[in-house]
Amino acid sequence: MNKVYIISGMRTPLGIYDGKLQAFTEQQLLSLLIKAMIEKDKVDPSLLDEIIIGCGKQTSTPSNIARHAALMAEIPYEVPAYTVQCQSASGLQAVAKGYWQIKSEASEMVLVGGVESMTNIPREIHDARYHFDRQTKVVYEPISAQLVGAQPEESYGALSNVAVAETIAENYGISQAEILSYAAGSHIKAKLRQSANHIIPVEIKKKKAVEIVNCDEIYEHADWIAKPADGAGLCLLAKEEAVIRLNLSVLGSIQAIGISAGDPSGAGWIGTEAVKKALAKANLLMAQIGLIAYNEIFAASALAMKEELVKLGATNIDEIFNRDGGSLSTGNAWGAMGTILLIDLLHQMKEENIPYGLAIAPAEGGQVVACIVKSE
Repeated sequence: MNKVYIISGMRTPLGIYDGKLQAFTEQQLLSLLIKAMIEKDKVDPSLLDEIIIGCGKQTSTPSNIARHAALMAEIPYEVPAYTVQCQSASGLQAVAKGYWQIKSEASEMVLVGGVESMTNIPREIHDARYHFDRQTKVVYEPISAQLVGAQPEESYGALSNVAVAETIAENYGISQAEILSYAAGSHIKAKLRQSANHIIPVEIKKKKAVEIVNCDEIYEHADWIAKPADGAGLCLLAKEEAVIRLNLSVLGSIQAIGISAGDPSGAGWIGTEAVKKALAKANLLMAQIGLIAYNEIFAASALAMKEELVKLGATNIDEIFNRDGGSLSTGNAWGAMGTILLIDLLHQMKEENIPYGLAIAPAEGGQVVACIVKSE
């Protein structure tokens, strides 16, 4: 089977809801990033077999963000592009799709990633096609409705972020004091994080000036549930033959991917089985993982995941788990976060000479994607 290399990984800064990136649509953020990556890697875009992008809230404008943004970025129109939706794990699911394409020898080089502009998600009116009048009584705020609609309400109730977080905390015996302490710690770590070379600068034009944004926006206060965010991330994947033939530099390689699903109201968010599957496929022990990136949608789920990873054999968990904070501080840009986690993880591994890393992306509906990477 083909070895799958990650040639490069780049991302935009993360913007808080109604923050500095509010003027950029998803297609604009993604096209900016595609252009920057093609220019940096100096790869002929016609060599791409496919572009696969994760997006949590897909709308009719545009209906296929991957294709739309690729054309905006002037990628040759002969290169196919499609969008995947796996809620907050969409970005890592797109990476998985590209990985499987290359492993199966269906593709040689694939551009994968995720994008979300939660600031620009439009509100929805229920049944407006037939009753766009006084009879229309339900206006959806899609950000909160996304979780509620991730599972059948008749079976699981109208789940909210608070309800899921509280269930996880109760199941693991996590106190409110522990939750608040974790959130505060994540916030401190994120505020200490500086800009990085793999974050592309975004120009924001104002009246008579241009502001350059090259680092993540941080919410003013820590919270125990992640707020909305805007951003995009991309990875260029290639098989070994292409790396050799084109003399490409390499950031890392994907060792294995594991996916699990469970109870949408709590346990399914944790992802122990996804990690177990990935470790088994990579023929690695948990103790060999030197750095872990977990999308902390809830403080409670992050604490529960830390507990589970220790049970699996992780050592020095406080030193290797979300070293730079996470979504509790920057916000959770649904479709982008899985890819962003992976990109930040790979660059940190490279800088610190850490051989193996693990990215974990939970998703609304009780599913988790886990990806083990090796620094090359």
